[in-house]
Amino acid sequence: MSILTQLNVNNYLDLLQSQFIKSNKKIIDPHNQNFSIRNYASLIENLGQLFQEYCRDTFIRTLEEIDLAYEKSEIRKRDYYIKTRRSRTLVTVFGVITFKRIIYQNRYTNRCFTYLDRKIGLPRWDTYDATIKSMICELYADQNSMIKVGQIIGDRIYAPYSTSLKRHQFNISRQTVHNTLKSTLLTKQRFSLSQETPKELYIMADEKYVPIQKGETAKTMVKSAVIFENITREHKRTRLIGKTIYSSVETCFWEDIYDIVSEKYDIDKIENIHIMGDGANWIKSGTHQFENAQFSLDKFHFKQAVNHISTTPEIKSILISNIVNNQKSVFKEIISALVETTPALSRAKTIEDKSDYILNQWSAIQASFHDTKIGCSMESAISHNLASVFTSRPKAYTKENLRYYISLRNLHLNNVDIRNHYLDTLNEPRNKKHYKEKESFDFSMFEAKSSYDKSSRSNWVKGFISKI
Repeated sequence: MSILTQLNVNNYLDLLQSQFIKSNKKIIDPHNQNFSIRNYASLIENLGQLFQEYCRDTFIRTLEEIDLAYEKSEIRKRDYYIKTRRSRTLVTVFGVITFKRIIYQNRYTNRCFTYLDRKIGLPRWDTYDATIKSMICELYADQNSMIKVGQIIGDRIYAPYSTSLKRHQFNISRQTVHNTLKSTLLTKQRFSLSQETPKELYIMADEKYVPIQKGETAKTMVKSAVIFENITREHKRTRLIGKTIYSSVETCFWEDIYDIVSEKYDIDKIENIHIMGDGANWIKSGTHQFENAQFSLDKFHFKQAVNHISTTPEIKSILISNIVNNQKSVFKEIISALVETTPALSRAKTIEDKSDYILNQWSAIQASFHDTKIGCSMESAISHNLASVFTSRPKAYTKENLRYYISLRNLHLNNVDIRNHYLDTLNEPRNKKHYKEKESFDFSMFEAKSSYDKSSRSNWVKGFISKI
């Protein structure tokens, strides 16, 4: 920064400070005996509004300066005429701005283009700028309400802090939030190769049924897995080392898990892969994807089955001891005795069903106690990773939309900076597929044209600009 520029900036800041002090004369006046936290809030609010105005003015001047520099350049004079000047309104993190830019026409092809929009990467027709949209994607990845996301970011657009009711006019509609999420590039996270490959790798898996709006069934199964290298104790809590979380509604779930493991580790150096879960067939099928994988039953489901067989502590202890020590014949004899001495048919049926479950999972139970030796916390992971966002409130999704939301959720849970991710993928083709799916045929040409969605256009923006 040159000395002259620095002096100009300092003079401008001095002007802002003096303007701020003048606007708060009533609070500064010692004769004003109003002692209240409202004075502090007013100072914060007024200062925020002053700098918002300064940022908007400076930003508009900078944009027009970019356009002016191109207008005067030899490149422009050689190839383009000036056709017209048009205004454009944008909603930014500093509030609503309106600026003018030049539409140029090629001397040889007569094709028009807007240099300023292309220079700063602004998509056509957008009312909300890319920074606002990146914040929408980032916030929704950890929220369960589009309305709440629109309110939080709308409040931030109006001012850093304000008590004015006008801030509610900047709430972003649920439809605009939805359109923004749908416009994101559907990607799968890429992983860099880990410096060290563990000899033992653990994969916990479970599913969550999420309500859907269309289809033969009312719910769709979202499969989820947590991949980690080991556990460590921090105070009284257990932390997973090298944790990676992945959820999907696609049929190629275990192929995706294999790809993740292959990207992160030298898979030939992994001696044992322990897959843990509740014993569902789709979870067990993961052992076929890896050569050295073994399934271990979640101890929670094992002990839950024992509790359903008997609630008597002595009987439970005997059952668990025989199961863990691989005494299958003794276990069967105890179950037979319990069934014979149980008068209620429904109760006897429960005992038989739960004992069958344990016998079917017998080898997996042995593996969980003698080979894996690490507990499975997938139930709590499902509650935190999926249920808290997708099923904690009554709502339903389309399967197509659910893909986008789960993709963002995966990025968030794996500590990906979603703001930068959105900006980095903004100019990539939106028809690019980053997930595997079954081959299907497109019959959309036979469908009626859908109505045009104007939720993100400027008609409603003009409405609340006029109210400011």
